[in-house]
Amino acid sequence: MRHLYFRLKFKQWFINHHGIQAFAEHCINWFLIHSFRFSSRRNRINQTLEHKILSSEQKIDELTKYPMIDPDEFSDIRGKIRLYASIIMICILGEAFFNYFAAKSIFSFKGVLAELGAFFTALLITFAAIYIVELLIGEVLLKPRYKQTITRKRDIPKIIILFILFIFYELLIFYIAKIRGLQIEGANGIGIISTAMIILGMLLPVVAGYYAYERSIYVSAFKNTNNIFRLREINIKAKEKIIQNTESIKNFVQEKLQDSWAILQEFIVYKNNYNSINNIEPENLLDHYSSTESKYKQEGSRRYFAKINNLLPNPITPDLHLIEHEQAI
Repeated sequence: MRHLYFRLKFKQWFINHHGIQAFAEHCINWFLIHSFRFSSRRNRINQTLEHKILSSEQKIDELTKYPMIDPDEFSDIRGKIRLYASIIMICILGEAFFNYFAAKSIFSFKGVLAELGAFFTALLITFAAIYIVELLIGEVLLKPRYKQTITRKRDIPKIIILFILFIFYELLIFYIAKIRGLQIEGANGIGIISTAMIILGMLLPVVAGYYAYERSIYVSAFKNTNNIFRLREINIKAKEKIIQNTESIKNFVQEKLQDSWAILQEFIVYKNNYNSINNIEPENLLDHYSSTESKYKQEGSRRYFAKINNLLPNPITPDLHLIEHEQAI
């Protein structure tokens, strides 16, 4: 059946007096079409990855100009930043919660608008207070950022303005918390609930602002270090993918070259039988690349490299010249 299939599919090469040489050309072209289709896709992916690696390395070079956290300190500082962020979040939620109930005293009417007004007012004054405290503490303490030095003096006018804003906020919280206490507890409004709202409302922004400032000392260097780690990880994965693609190209091309040689050998057997039956002289293949496997693969490799180098810029090509050596082993 296999012989019949070859006779029907490749009839023109059987009746050709130089059919083996012509069919060898057909096999080489079959190898080139399949190999180039596969390798060109992988090469384009590899070239995209190489551009990505180059871009990442340029970004890394730029980022290394800025402060980075030392490896032996990274875990400790990351733990500090996470702890400070947790404390800040708890303070924000607590302050916003108490500010929400305090702000409801401002909105005398009821309904959805009153609830939304109290909610957004609570958020606004909460974040504003924390930001003011953070700036005030930063200006008073004037600590340098991680691996940086202080190049200026304290801005006294700025400290005064921020302190006035902070006092205004504390008085505002005291006033609206007291009003809310009157609404809840009646009489003089200075009961347990209103006292707790006043104390927490005045203290939580200070705690959150202090830890926000302490966190800001490290956060810039931490983000910069994280970005460098991320870019390096991207480069490692991209390089691994390039190696995988290059290896897959090599394996695929070798496999297709071997397959084309096997098909040619099968055809040669059938063609020689055909020539013998029909009293046709055997073809002289001594000077032709189809005479031996090594010559055939050398020719296939030469044409493959010529085609891919001509059509693709800077292709990544497998070591096809090793095929002959591997075959000999």
